Amino acid sequence: MARAVLGNGHMSATGTLDPDLWTAGGVLLGFQVSALWWRVQREVGMKSDSGAAIRISPSDYLNLAAMVVLVAGVFLYPTIANTFPRVTKVCLGVSTILFLGHAFALVGHYELFRNAPRPGSFFPRQEQVAIAGTALAVLLYLVAASR
Repeated sequence: MARAVLGNGHMSATGTLDPDLWTAGGVLLGFQVSALWWRVQREVGMKSDSGAAIRISPSDYLNLAAMVVLVAGVFLYPTIANTFPRVTKVCLGVSTILFLGHAFALVGHYELFRNAPRPGSFFPRQEQVAIAGTALAVLLYLVAASR
């Protein structure tokens, strides 16, 4: 396969490296880091007054997983392999689904899907359903992407 190298060292669309994928990944990573930073600052602020242990909610693990998939699959692997294989695009898709699922799970963590008093559970049912739905969405995406 012929590879046309751009002036910035990346391969063009006729090659395998795609700088637009890094741009999209960089923007997504910025949102993911901002969301994590906001959550950590909120937890530190809430817990410092009460003296309770600081821990992140299960929904935040979706965001952490999204960042790991994005950094490993979109940034690190292509730089080592000097190529953008199909798996890189799939990793960007998985990371996007996980980050979107994080938003729904966070809403579920605060039990905002229904208009009722919040019982205050650490891992409420709404968050569990949102995380399970996100896992199902990732699975369906991976099945569709494998075709």
